[in-house]
Amino acid sequence: MCKLQYDKQQFRSATQHCQRAVKTAPRNPAYRIRLGDAYYKEFRLAEAREQYLQAKKLGSSQADHRLEKVAKRLGK
Repeated sequence: MCKLQYDKQQFRSATQHCQRAVKTAPRNPAYRIRLGDAYYKEFRLAEAREQYLQAKKLGSSQADHRLEKVAKRLGK
């Protein structure tokens, strides 16, 4: 549901669904990436960064690019 809402650009709803998914399966890096993406679209950059860091710790290869994007946006 998270991905569907995200694709429809319903980012607040996507965030809520992704939060539930992460709560259900906290060790799933794909869920954390999706939650980070939803946070990013809502300009919740610190929270997006945290999710990307967690996804990286869980072995996601997609996290590095997103972390760079957040750092650039935050001016770091």
